[in-house]
Amino acid sequence: MPFPVRFGNWAVAKILEVVHNGPSMTDVSCSYRLFSREVLESIFDLFPLSDGKSAFSIEAMIWVMRRGWRPIEIPLN
Repeated sequence: MPFPVRFGNWAVAKILEVVHNGPSMTDVSCSYRLFSREVLESIFDLFPLSDGKSAFSIEAMIWVMRRGWRPIEIPLN
């Protein structure tokens, strides 16, 4: 991953952590997400607000945290 992308990913993760008093995240732009049905149903009404492009992953994390859910990150190698 090029340095500017890596730095931007880190910066967005830290901003989300501070603004939403959320957990420490290392990769917010990762495309892989697993939601429980309950979490998905709680944010489903917000999907029309997204343009569905590359920012969707970060938007989904914001929606989850704003609805009171605590995302967890499971590192993969």
